[in-house]
Amino acid sequence: MDDTKHPSAAEEIGDMTYDGERAFEVPTARFGMWVFISTEIMLFAGIFAGYLVIRLASPGFSWPAPTVMHVSVGLGVFNTLLLVLSSVTLLNAVKTSRHEQPATAKLWLLATFALGGSFLFIKGYEYTQKYQLGLMPSGSRKQIYDEADYQYLAAVDARLKEIINEMETQKDLGTATDIESLNARLDYLYDLQTFFTGWTVRMVGNMDNWYEELKAIRLLANLIYPVAETSMGIDTFVELEGDVLARSQQVMMSRRFLVENRQKLTAEQITGIEQEMEEARILNPQTSGQDGDEMEQRASWLASKQRQAETLARELDELSHNIDRASGRLRWLLNWTDMEEGLNKQQGLKLPVVIVNGQQWIGTYLLITGIHALHVLGGLLAFMWFLPRKLTVSMGRRLAVAGMYWLFVDFVWLAIFVILYF
Repeated sequence: MDDTKHPSAAEEIGDMTYDGERAFEVPTARFGMWVFISTEIMLFAGIFAGYLVIRLASPGFSWPAPTVMHVSVGLGVFNTLLLVLSSVTLLNAVKTSRHEQPATAKLWLLATFALGGSFLFIKGYEYTQKYQLGLMPSGSRKQIYDEADYQYLAAVDARLKEIINEMETQKDLGTATDIESLNARLDYLYDLQTFFTGWTVRMVGNMDNWYEELKAIRLLANLIYPVAETSMGIDTFVELEGDVLARSQQVMMSRRFLVENRQKLTAEQITGIEQEMEEARILNPQTSGQDGDEMEQRASWLASKQRQAETLARELDELSHNIDRASGRLRWLLNWTDMEEGLNKQQGLKLPVVIVNGQQWIGTYLLITGIHALHVLGGLLAFMWFLPRKLTVSMGRRLAVAGMYWLFVDFVWLAIFVILYF
């Protein structure tokens, strides 16, 4: 029976002693790693302090909730478990290498690498999800606005026009793979531009009440990306605007009915005058005196009726156009509650969004999680160096030094998880 006392993996990584001797005889490597970790502690301490300053000094003391920024606590918990398990598997890799079980140690190290890689994959999925929702920086364009104001309205209108132009270019050049889907998509965007963005631009331009203007822009912002800040008073605003549109539509339809009747009567009058003038020419080809004066009167009356017909036709076209616009707007208002998730999520438009202090949040989020992800990647690259090698006792000593860094990265993630996900 072997009575030899073996150290635990935690003792090996933590530079503990047993049987009066050092577990590892690489004090220089361990000392260097401790120095490196101390600099990393100062780095992350500065980052966390900066985050707290930005958060506490945010305008309005309103910091976006994780749900507003689509931060999944469930994914965060799962990622935390992955890193915790990776620390356990790494400790087992070090322990089994110390006990001269290189094959088993390599399996534990592979498990550590797989868990760390899964952590980065999920983090990449979270980044992609936020980009699809329009929450990530997109080139030189400002993507997140603190207020639903004129600048935001102009940004949405410009971005939507840009999307439509890109799709129209694909259609003209014939580069689209599915023309039918492209046409359907364009029709949807045309409706959106006509009945929401364009309508809101015209509405705001014709309003004198700044509060009504604000609610009109908030309605557009809430349609794109619904949050509590843009939903205040929206239900009442939609109801009132819907009532106004319905009444206006009825008035215009009644007016169109009258104009159509007048247009029909005028057309009949024009036809009658033309017939009378034609009959007069047949009976008396050469008109003069009183007959000539009557022909001039008929001609003058005919010209007047033709001008009236043209005016009625223009009015009818305008009424029909306004009725169609009102119907389209009313249709969107009646259906906007069906788009509770917002256009950016349902349609993938990546239009600008309104989130109070959202720019500060996404900036600090990308900074903190991005730097940590780079540290995780650095640890995985170190493990890649070990994977093709036989994990003997001496190689296990080096792996233990790398494990000190990995444990530090795990502890940093626990702090990040607490401050960002809650």
